Amino acid sequence: MGRLENKVAIVTGGSKGIGEAIAERFVEEGAKVVITARHTEEGEALANKLGENALFIQQDVSKKAEWEKVIKETIDHFGKVNIIVNNAGIGVYADVEQMDDDNWDKTIGINLTGTMWGIKLGIKAMKDNGEKNSIINLSSIITTRQTGGLHIGYKPIRKASVSRRWLSLCSSQNALTTLPPL
Repeated sequence: MGRLENKVAIVTGGSKGIGEAIAERFVEEGAKVVITARHTEEGEALANKLGENALFIQQDVSKKAEWEKVIKETIDHFGKVNIIVNNAGIGVYADVEQMDDDNWDKTIGINLTGTMWGIKLGIKAMKDNGEKNSIINLSSIITTRQTGGLHIGYKPIRKASVSRRWLSLCSSQNALTTLPPL
């Protein structure tokens, strides 16, 4: 029996890289995993590779309606949600003088707004299920380094603190964790 037996996880940005590794490990540990990403082909290929314990749903994490769709489809398919992994994130390589409105809005939308919707709607989906649940927010190595202006929209957003008050809305069995890079 794996450490995540009978748990259901949603992993954003799950079609490649760290998200892919998380999805693979969670399935190995017994979880059912919903992989979300913007890239349909890669996400579907990973879900097929992982078998019946995985499902791919295309998602733009910056949109509340898409979070609601993902949570509903997860519950419809697997019966519940126990884990949210807010892994989706982007970086814009520009200093403040080169940043344009579109890049700024996209970066804020994915890195900050998307994380907030994952936390808010994840809590709503999990708080009354009577089980131990977790919300895991991933950060980037760039948040720990001086960048000389690169990633102007990225660094402060991924470091934005998440209110512990949100966690207090859930029972004491739940965990909200922001993981810095190693």
